[in-house]
Amino acid sequence: MKKLRVLLLTLLLVSALCLSASAAGFEHAAEQLKSVGLFQGGDNGFELDRAPTRAEAAVMLTRLLGIEEAAKEAHAAGTATHPFTDVPTWADPYIGHLYSLGLTSGMTADTYGTDSLCNDKMYCTFVLRALGYSDAAGDFSYDTSVDFAAEKGIYNPSYFAGDFLRDNVAAISYQALFTAEKDKETTLLDRLVADGAVSAEAAAPLQEKADTYAAYLADSAAVSSATSMDLTLTADMTMTIEGAEPIAATIPASTVKVVMTEEKVEMEMLLATETETEEGPVTVTQKMWLKDNVLYVEAEGEKVKTALPEGIAQQVVADQTKTVNLPGEDLCLVETVTLTEEADGKTYTLVMGGALGDAVNSVLAQMNVPGASHVEIGKMETKVRFDAAGVLENLAVAYEMSMDVTAEGATYPVSCVYNVVCDINAVGDDVVIEFPDFSDFVDAPAE
Repeated sequence: MKKLRVLLLTLLLVSALCLSASAAGFEHAAEQLKSVGLFQGGDNGFELDRAPTRAEAAVMLTRLLGIEEAAKEAHAAGTATHPFTDVPTWADPYIGHLYSLGLTSGMTADTYGTDSLCNDKMYCTFVLRALGYSDAAGDFSYDTSVDFAAEKGIYNPSYFAGDFLRDNVAAISYQALFTAEKDKETTLLDRLVADGAVSAEAAAPLQEKADTYAAYLADSAAVSSATSMDLTLTADMTMTIEGAEPIAATIPASTVKVVMTEEKVEMEMLLATETETEEGPVTVTQKMWLKDNVLYVEAEGEKVKTALPEGIAQQVVADQTKTVNLPGEDLCLVETVTLTEEADGKTYTLVMGGALGDAVNSVLAQMNVPGASHVEIGKMETKVRFDAAGVLENLAVAYEMSMDVTAEGATYPVSCVYNVVCDINAVGDDVVIEFPDFSDFVDAPAE
């Protein structure tokens, strides 16, 4: 169990640096879209884990355009028809109206491809049209729709690895609501409310969320642009290994430093973890450095080094430096955000969606941390505190993580509950790392 304990403590530190790693898991976006009438499930719920069809994408386009009622009225009046023989009755109003407006076409002269799967290019094309952009007028093309959508802030490829799913439809549609329409300062949500397609009362909670998040991003802008940081990390963790009593651990006042420039990336993590076990309290001292693309780890009297693949250190630490600073980026990642103002400062509380495990797995693999698989992370609550002068004081994060850990020839299902607090000591040029002599570190054994 000794090696297992060391491995788990390493995973704790890596996961603590992955606070805003993002992956799929946008049920909250689907729920909030439903609250304004823009996304509906069926007998089986939202079915976010399956691919959307072209017919479903057409329905979403009519709703994002704010013409769903007009489509139904035109269908009832017989003024919006289509030539397609494969369109079911429920989809006739939507596809007929879009076809009459020149906003969709069939896969052949008489087939729409109702049950054919919609991909990211198709859906980005539809959403860009809802925002007022025209592929026919040359704003973008079908082949460049994903890149153009990313440029406009409604699509982030890092969220959508793998198959294109209804989960992705919810995320893109949600992000589009808070995106300005072509050549306008008003957003898609503003226009849907103005047109009466979405009631102002239903839209109010979403608009309040967007406004609070915009204020949070404005307050955090200076810190989020920093590429170097020195912080004091404290944490407590309750770890449960299947078949064993829970283990409580604390990390008292340990340090984390990250320095990144265009030429290099460096990191230092120094911590002592106190663990209560059946045999009594156990203190494990662990040190980790990243220098010249080599990861050095000192723990339990062992000193090992691992050369990282070219470019991985820059990429990983660049992502995690931004993460250590503050969580942020796209609103579709945030379930809720609230602001508490006091005389001596303000605190933002953000709840991020679950299913961050895919991104954490990617980071662990890139950093060559062996032994962990099937990582899953639950909802994550982050409190970000600024003092009265607007300077970041600390951030506190609480979340749950489960994984399978392989050590000493056996696999252990493990679940952990984390509470992590980061007090900010310095940012930017004030951050300096003094490295030890690494001459006695040996290469990590191959798995």
